[in-house]
Amino acid sequence: MKRIHYQKGQEILMILITGIPKTGSTALFYSIRSALPDNSNCVFEPSGSSALIPAKSSAPVLVKCFMKVASDFDHFNKKILIIRDPRDQIISQMLYRPFNLVVKKMITPENKLKSVIDHLLFLLHEKEKNPHKIPVREIHELIIPKAIGIPQERLMKYYLKHRNVFVFKYEDFIDKKFDGLNRYLGLNVSLEDNIPIKRVIRTKSYGNWKDWFTPSDIEYYQVLFEPYMKLFGYNNNWSLNPNPIIDPAMSSLYVEQLLTEAGYFRKTQS
Repeated sequence: MKRIHYQKGQEILMILITGIPKTGSTALFYSIRSALPDNSNCVFEPSGSSALIPAKSSAPVLVKCFMKVASDFDHFNKKILIIRDPRDQIISQMLYRPFNLVVKKMITPENKLKSVIDHLLFLLHEKEKNPHKIPVREIHELIIPKAIGIPQERLMKYYLKHRNVFVFKYEDFIDKKFDGLNRYLGLNVSLEDNIPIKRVIRTKSYGNWKDWFTPSDIEYYQVLFEPYMKLFGYNNNWSLNPNPIIDPAMSSLYVEQLLTEAGYFRKTQS
């Protein structure tokens, strides 16, 4: 049984993980949880008030949430903001979105949802055959309306108001670079492979945008993402792979797997 032995007067760890969707926050949550004592209070994506979490605790606390409720945990003594190259993030978000469209009933009626899903799968199949043919932007805006805006803007606003957070890059997580995070937390965090929510896992890599993006995508997204990339020190190199390959297992088959889990095909076949 893991225990942290606190000395008298020593501050109890109260850890917040926050960020935007599809940046590895779930995997980070389970990795940190594995490094905490068994009696820790670990809360995954609370949707209600911070009243669910005591202001003071006799055991470590770990909360993972998105930024819309992150301010409820400003009193925590350890706050981690996980970030990711926005070019990879929007692709991951785009491919996970169909699951939420079905489960959260974000498009109604059913025939309209079917039309969107059918067109999405068609575009993904065409892009797998010829990655240069279909821009990411066309697929992205089919299922995530432009009016919603980009989540990176919300992340930047949060960071500029919380400059005391520990910024942890998804890319460092994949590369198993935990030294800085472990110094910050005083723990021995390592990559946890046993993630219960399997559907959130897709490539376990980064830089795949170089196979997905087209020149027209670069023209559009380079301007859009420049402030974020500059703020967090991402390389402004937008060179694409000359011979791009998109693995269906990380594209259309992944989406179909999510749709199956969401029960979508059962509904359309009934």
